[in-house]
Amino acid sequence: MEVVVPIILLIAVTIFATYNTYLYFTDAPLIIDGPWWVMWLIVLGLFIFIIVFINIRKRLLKQLQQSITDKAQVDLNLGEHEYFLQTPIYLFHSLKIPIFNNDHTPLSYEIKYDTILNKYASALSTIFVGCSLEIESPQHKVYLKSHFFTVHYGYDVYLDDEKIGTFKMKKLIGKDSGIKQQLPYQFCGKDFTYNLHNPYMSQTTDIKDEADKVVMKARRSFLDMSKHKLTKQRGEKHEIEFFAASLPVEVFLGLYVIAILNKNIQR
Repeated sequence: MEVVVPIILLIAVTIFATYNTYLYFTDAPLIIDGPWWVMWLIVLGLFIFIIVFINIRKRLLKQLQQSITDKAQVDLNLGEHEYFLQTPIYLFHSLKIPIFNNDHTPLSYEIKYDTILNKYASALSTIFVGCSLEIESPQHKVYLKSHFFTVHYGYDVYLDDEKIGTFKMKKLIGKDSGIKQQLPYQFCGKDFTYNLHNPYMSQTTDIKDEADKVVMKARRSFLDMSKHKLTKQRGEKHEIEFFAASLPVEVFLGLYVIAILNKNIQR
């Protein structure tokens, strides 16, 4: 929820205090008996609390990011085209989470909000309403921009600032329903279609092309909040293997990560 609730409370109390002050100076009955300035003391207290909270959070996030960055240099003995990542117990926006690979190429994912409205709606909801995702490496930047007003999760997918397709959750009923899948998503572009396959009771996710060929396979731990012995971080663990595809691996990592984040929030 971060600082959203205190800000909303501050706005509400400020409106209330303003109205109460207006009643006092017009000799009308006050809403609450007592000195009119008491409400303004509460407003001042909330304002100071928010400023202190923001500064403390900023400092803690900086320390956390430095800790994660330092541990991202750990060698996990991954093979070629193998990747490893963790989904933290709580994911802050603007926090870069490393994706480990065999050649130690800087690779990370980060949740984003396109507007203040997206951020506030996300914080006040039980799901990541309006949450977008960025995958960044020295070679490519992938951005999954969330569709804010939608019943099902949906994203416009950008590769190096160029829109290449749309990533959507399938409908639960119909010809191409996703009711039998844990991650019923489809990625469609001008010349391609990819589907996520993850049957119920399975911790393995395949991303397949139109010919039903697996282009990426991911295996995740089950309800695992233990600390990894090498990364020293807690959170669900994901072992990923990338095969061949017409698009770079960063795109498929982005598809998988946002689908997993959505699943974890729903859970």
